[in-house]
Amino acid sequence: MKKIIVDTNIIFSCLLNSQGTIGDLIFNSHNIFDFYSNQYMRFEIRKHWNKLKKISKLTDLELETTYDKMLTKLTFINEELIPQSDWEKAETLVADIDLDDADFVADKIFERKPVDW
Repeated sequence: MKKIIVDTNIIFSCLLNSQGTIGDLIFNSHNIFDFYSNQYMRFEIRKHWNKLKKISKLTDLELETTYDKMLTKLTFINEELIPQSDWEKAETLVADIDLDDADFVADKIFERKPVDW
């Protein structure tokens, strides 16, 4: 199966519209793709929970249910295992783009396997 690292924006899209294309991919392609993410994504989702709730117009329970189901479709990379050199490479790569993406790029570097992001 193809490994894909998903960042927070992809998770936002899935939570905002679980019936859309991204939601469909995450929820219904378990025989085609393996989705990976990290703990930083969880932090960002919780940080923006009220915004997600407002935009999605879902209740806390509905949003929590979708979030919990989505988490079962992800494999989490233990960021503590990523060597400092991989973090430094990731930060260099995203320095002029978005430092918040360094976690996801470090995941890709660490995996050193065919992983899309």
